[in-house]
Amino acid sequence: MKRELCELGQIIKAAAAEQLPSPHPLNPLIKGITMTEFVMPLTRENGVVRRAIR
Repeated sequence: MKRELCELGQIIKAAAAEQLPSPHPLNPLIKGITMTEFVMPLTRENGVVRRAIR
């Protein structure tokens, strides 16, 4: 499953790079999309919004 998520992340990054400009807000040497993160839906616990990263 982990390998499939890595491969899917690479596909998403490539598709996004074709469609969206993505300059880094602070460092112009960082070009393009460098990471993909899959997360669970946001939850709220005692008034605090949390997210679970898988």
